[in-house]
Amino acid sequence: VPVIVSLKIRIPSKVKANASVLAVSEVLFRRRKEVSYLNTIALGNETADGVSVTWFLERELYNVTGYPRNKTLKVHSRIWNTLDGNYTNTSSVFLFVIPGVNHVCVLARNLFSQQKKCVAVDVVVPVTGLQLEAIFFKGTMLSVSSSSLSVPISKYVQIKYAISSGSKPQILVSLGNRTFHKASNISGPAALSSSCLAVFPVFKSCGKKTIVVKAGNDFSLKILRHFLVVHPFTEVLEFEKPEGHCIFTRVNTSVTLEATVGKDAPFGCHMSFEWNFNDSSSIVITNGELY
Repeated sequence: VPVIVSLKIRIPSKVKANASVLAVSEVLFRRRKEVSYLNTIALGNETADGVSVTWFLERELYNVTGYPRNKTLKVHSRIWNTLDGNYTNTSSVFLFVIPGVNHVCVLARNLFSQQKKCVAVDVVVPVTGLQLEAIFFKGTMLSVSSSSLSVPISKYVQIKYAISSGSKPQILVSLGNRTFHKASNISGPAALSSSCLAVFPVFKSCGKKTIVVKAGNDFSLKILRHFLVVHPFTEVLEFEKPEGHCIFTRVNTSVTLEATVGKDAPFGCHMSFEWNFNDSSSIVITNGELY
């Protein structure tokens, strides 16, 4: 008469959402000293010389806050095996649609013994839709629609990135020799919604900077590259006015105008000046000299 002594389940611990996965169970049993005709005992369609293998899927349900609420128990399939030898294998295919933690369970039993085994399976949503969401400086959102993004030097800025979906995304933001690492514990149905993470860098030199952003999890990796132009923070722009508070000149007479920005002299940033005289003449752009 077979007596079940152990039960094992083979299935990956992490699977991709909306993917079918094969689960295999192995039932190990031993036959005790035979008693005449004991293996012919039957109950309905079950006999002492067989084993019933039932698959269950225990899934965590989530409420609107994203926290686990309770579990539901669902019978997935049932198989009856006539035993031959000391073990038997059964398999079942699961389609995991809802992200989050699921428990795949197997109940093996016969008329004299039973074993139940469960394993946790984390259903993961791949990361999609990585993009630069916004840049903030002093509470003001800077434009991210232009091809040339500008941020001030030596000032904290907030750079925010967003993804369309993804379970527990890991985001790496590389700014030259500095790397920012951000992690999120988004899981369950919330992983199907967009989410964002922010970094707060301070740039210490002027010029064009290449930013590389990587966002991924166990089943995906998205890479985004974009450029930022770091410029001097021009809080104070002054005209050189040698004669009081006004600049006087005669019509049709050449005159030299000077403007000074001294705020970021220690950083040695090259600046350009855009001159608009608000008449019919063209806008003039000149390069500044460092002092």
